[in-house]
Amino acid sequence: MESLNNIIMSHYDELPHEIQYHIEHFIPYRRSPQDYQIEYKIFCQDWKNQTEAKQWTGIDPNLYFDQDEVVFLNKAYFKHQYIKKFYDVKSSTEEGITYTKKLFPLKTRRNTI
Repeated sequence: MESLNNIIMSHYDELPHEIQYHIEHFIPYRRSPQDYQIEYKIFCQDWKNQTEAKQWTGIDPNLYFDQDEVVFLNKAYFKHQYIKKFYDVKSSTEEGITYTKKLFPLKTRRNTI
């Protein structure tokens, strides 16, 4: 049986990109979003909820940002990516973003002298 990684989703995906681009002018075709795109949407919604002191209710389809918020949000997202080294960050559409501190094992020093 063929592995799941080698299965092509549809005949459309087998077409060259030039033909796909031409077809998309007439028929809308959208692939499902990648995991990082969903995580970014959850991060944006969670950040917007925190700035407006709202509870998490899921992703708002009419989410918008001011010009000043976009600049700050880009910096905040990269800081969020840096924090992932020290915290287990779980994002879900039910709860938003939750952080738990990672437990690092104690380092043992090896004497090589």
